[in-house]
Amino acid sequence: MKNQLKRAAALLLAVALLAGMAACGKKEPEKWASRGQIIVFVAQDDVIPTEINQASKVLWAQFADPYALVVQRVTGDALNDSAALLALVQKVVENQAAAQGTIHAAIFAPGFAGTSTAANWLQTQYPDLRVAVCQPGARASSFAGTAALVLDFDYGAMAKAVAAQADAMGAEAFYYLTTSRTGSFEGSKTFHDVLAGECAALGLHFSDPVVRDTLADGKEAAQADIIQCVNQADAKWPDGKFAMYSADRLASETLAVALLQKRAILPGFSGGTPLEGIPAALGVDMLGHETDAAYALAQSAALAESFGLRGSIAAWQVSLPSLMLEIAVRCVNALEPGALPTQAQVEEAFGAAKAALGGEATMTQDAAQANLYSFSCELKGLE
Repeated sequence: MKNQLKRAAALLLAVALLAGMAACGKKEPEKWASRGQIIVFVAQDDVIPTEINQASKVLWAQFADPYALVVQRVTGDALNDSAALLALVQKVVENQAAAQGTIHAAIFAPGFAGTSTAANWLQTQYPDLRVAVCQPGARASSFAGTAALVLDFDYGAMAKAVAAQADAMGAEAFYYLTTSRTGSFEGSKTFHDVLAGECAALGLHFSDPVVRDTLADGKEAAQADIIQCVNQADAKWPDGKFAMYSADRLASETLAVALLQKRAILPGFSGGTPLEGIPAALGVDMLGHETDAAYALAQSAALAESFGLRGSIAAWQVSLPSLMLEIAVRCVNALEPGALPTQAQVEEAFGAAKAALGGEATMTQDAAQANLYSFSCELKGLE
């Protein structure tokens, strides 16, 4: 009996030792120390995808201080009206300053327009506040000469990739759907002009119909125009020999569904991410995987194969909006008051963010505007 008890005790001790060794070998996620409170303004609406909201929660959990990152939802008119956004920013920042004393930084996440007015007000009223703007919408150039860090798409590189992908998939015509709202944006104009030139060089018929916008005109109106454009294109170019791309990222799921029903070509979409549009159109369950690009790509490819749609859908391989948001948080958290990050600091944050999110992307510092960095990634057909 004694021997059995000794053996049992020895076994329990061995199990305890092994568990302890396993615990020692398991690395805890890195926690960031904070220099002060950072406010992240995130778009939130019934038509806004959930990716950036989830990405902001992931970044919030990275900080050792749970109060370091404050996520402020932007809704209603403030999504598309600079005066409404400015009023919201003023209220939030002034309330936080009164409660906390010092705010370290403010970040505008991707997803809404009108950020230049609010960002410039912040820098005037709070000169020591670090400001970062992701996808500034209408005018990245309006931040030239300021201390704001500006992160945006490389619209020219992305337009070239989209045209090349459409051509490789057998398109004979390319339709670029623009809206009165997005058509005035600097980035959209660059994308349009480069895309038109690339299509001409590849021998693709190019058309740029203006449709109603989700934010400006409502979801139902935007959907109706997109479906009408797809039906008209299908009548002119039978057998799915046309590609279509929308400047309205909020209409991406509607466009994807309409194109896939016609067996036409979907050469990516304007959100710059594999997490929106295509997974929803194919029926991928993203619950619990909202920020997992590898999962979205694998599941989308599997469903595309099962539906016989292989060769007609392309997706960006990295979530550029999530990448920009993480770079912004990493950069502003490391900065001294009122400072603009050096190129080396941005490159370091870029490398760390790529490693955290997975996948490859490219970053370019603007030659004429030192505080502007542009991003692109590979566009590939679902395989």
